[in-house]
Amino acid sequence: MVKQSAAGEKEALKDASGQSTAMEDDAEQEGGDPNQQPAEGPACQNETTAAAMQEEMVEKTSGQNHSRQSTGQDKTGAVQHVPGGLSDNADVSATPQCPQRNASAPAENSDSRITGGMLCHRGQCPWQVLIRDSRDIGFCGGSLINSRWVITAAHCLDLVRPHHVTIGDFDKYQRELKEQKIGVERSWIHPHYDSNNYDGDIALLYLSSEVVFNEYAIPICLPSPNLAALLAEEGQVGMVSGWGATHRQGSTLRFLMRVRLPIVSMDTCQQSTRRLVTDNMFCAGYGTEAADACKGDSGGPFVVSYQNTWFLLGVVSWGDGCAERGKYGVYTRVSNYIPWIKETVESVADSEKFSINFA
Repeated sequence: MVKQSAAGEKEALKDASGQSTAMEDDAEQEGGDPNQQPAEGPACQNETTAAAMQEEMVEKTSGQNHSRQSTGQDKTGAVQHVPGGLSDNADVSATPQCPQRNASAPAENSDSRITGGMLCHRGQCPWQVLIRDSRDIGFCGGSLINSRWVITAAHCLDLVRPHHVTIGDFDKYQRELKEQKIGVERSWIHPHYDSNNYDGDIALLYLSSEVVFNEYAIPICLPSPNLAALLAEEGQVGMVSGWGATHRQGSTLRFLMRVRLPIVSMDTCQQSTRRLVTDNMFCAGYGTEAADACKGDSGGPFVVSYQNTWFLLGVVSWGDGCAERGKYGVYTRVSNYIPWIKETVESVADSEKFSINFA
């Protein structure tokens, strides 16, 4: 999957809202070994463990001030493809609501159809959500943060109304065992979202019923600002997943993919684009034609593993093309919006029953 330009994304969203998207029937080309053995791993630890982990990390790097420059390019409807997937045998432990799961660490055999991408088999990205319209066409990704809430990109809601989501999805054209389809009851776009430069490109979806947690559906942890600053250091490697296209002019994919991408400095990112990259964004990628997010990946997760727990660091937002030399993907910095997320969730539901995993 690769991200696409702002103009390209708007075209993709228009396609999702107005006409049927062509299906990609190349399951036989998917690559990867579906029989690979999973490694034990938890997805989100409880608040006490996560807080202790954060304290330890902060102590190790105390005194460092991580200032960020504003740089950027706009990328609507960008969908990341996840070539490179989970590299760790991630023991992703769950919160009280999150069951134990098996998070496999796939072999490094890439799919030739995807720029640097690999298949993300069922259970490997259990927080991944596919947002669909009333015709059941998937148009954006999202991240499950508890049993009723999904985080996505605000630009995904510019032209298309989310009708329902599917959780535990791998083949987006085939209903699978334990895959869940749940309606979207309400949606919130951040009040400071700017569709011109994609600042504040974040939105929340409230589902009509609770997700049943299992090995294919586990919420991702949200980092505190302090922990997020440490995890977002230049050179840190995260993972992006989605059904996005493998190149700028390509169609979105049938199977969920994943890719590992390094975070780059704000200076490097800003110098690569004429668009403004604000402090509410960060950039990742290789600056080569190796790997990136693309059309169809928008709204999906950029996650980082730390001490066997996965944290949602970013939301796929925008970029100049897909996996182009000298260009990077731009992501919404989730930690900047924790207060808004908490406020929104608490205004709608019992915060104790529908708690979110904040580290």
